[in-house]
Amino acid sequence: MKKFYCYPKYLFDMLMEKSGFFTPDDLPNNVAIISIGAPWNEQEDHWFKTTNDRILNIDFDDVSPTLWWNYDMYDDAMKDNDQSKYFDHSYVNSNGGITELHAFNYDQARTIVKFIEDHKDCDFYIHCSAGISRSQGVVRYVMDMYGDFKTNPDNPCTCPNVHVIIMLKRAYRELY
Repeated sequence: MKKFYCYPKYLFDMLMEKSGFFTPDDLPNNVAIISIGAPWNEQEDHWFKTTNDRILNIDFDDVSPTLWWNYDMYDDAMKDNDQSKYFDHSYVNSNGGITELHAFNYDQARTIVKFIEDHKDCDFYIHCSAGISRSQGVVRYVMDMYGDFKTNPDNPCTCPNVHVIIMLKRAYRELY
């Protein structure tokens, strides 16, 4: 049975350091990494600063856009080449500045689904900042779609981002 272990960023970093995985070349051939960062902090969020065939660095905010409540808009967004109008939002915050949010979109969902499909025989290590919502959404997707993975018992999937799960499942159905 393959592993799909999820960690908060600080524990993921400790695991990589303890395992001696400092460069992509240090990873064993049976290990794949999904690193989820925030768009505004991408250089700090990823242990490996580059993506290769077994490392996927991806950035999106831990939000569910308004379309989450409207399933017809999910269909519209899937067909539209300009996904930014569905998944990118900005607003004036309490300090008068502009806050930009970038929700998980279909291009990113397709990328993750393809990455997982391409590495189904690998053990996966995934993280986001807290290891609670975004990365756990990916874990829940994997547990629902691929029964042959086990997950980290110290980090149960209790609060996954439902938007991430929906997007991944829809991307999988579209692709396969």
